[in-house]
Amino acid sequence: MSFRRWWAISLLVGLAAGLLWWGVTDTATFTITADGAEVGNDETRHQFGAVVNFVLIGAGACLLLGFAVAFFSDVSWPAVPAVALMSGQAAVLAWLLGGLLAPGDSSLDGPVGSTVQDGLGVDAVAPFIAWAAFGVAGVLLALWIVEHDAHESEASANRG
Repeated sequence: MSFRRWWAISLLVGLAAGLLWWGVTDTATFTITADGAEVGNDETRHQFGAVVNFVLIGAGACLLLGFAVAFFSDVSWPAVPAVALMSGQAAVLAWLLGGLLAPGDSSLDGPVGSTVQDGLGVDAVAPFIAWAAFGVAGVLLALWIVEHDAHESEASANRG
C-alpha cells in the first residue's frame, strides 16, 4: 500500500479520534464570581480528564496505525518518521475537531453568578508528542514481530 493511502488513513484516524474524544469527555462547568471563575476539584478533574482521554485515545489509535503501516507495507525503517508525522497530523486533527464540537469555550467570560461550560482542549505539547511516540512504538513492534518470525522460520529451515 502506498504512503499516500496511509496519509489518507491517518486523516480518517484523526477524525475518528476527534469524534471519540468529544463523545467520551465531560468538560468542566465553572461558576463566574466577582473575582473570576471559581475552579473546584471536580472542574480540575474534568480538565485533566480531557487531556488524559486525548492521550489514551491517541495511544490506541496511533499504536494501531503504526502497526498497520509497518505490517502491511513494504518499507521498514522509513516508516518510522512517516508514522510519527502521520500520528502528529492525526493528533492535530483530533484536537481541532474535538475543540470545534465541544460546547463552550476557554474564555470563561460571563455575568457574575452564571455558569460557563469549558471548552475541550489540550494546553500542552506533550500529549501530541505522545501520539507520535505511540505510532512509532506500533511500527517498531510490527517490525520486531516480522523480523522475529523471519529468524524463527530461517532457524527451523536450517534444522530440517
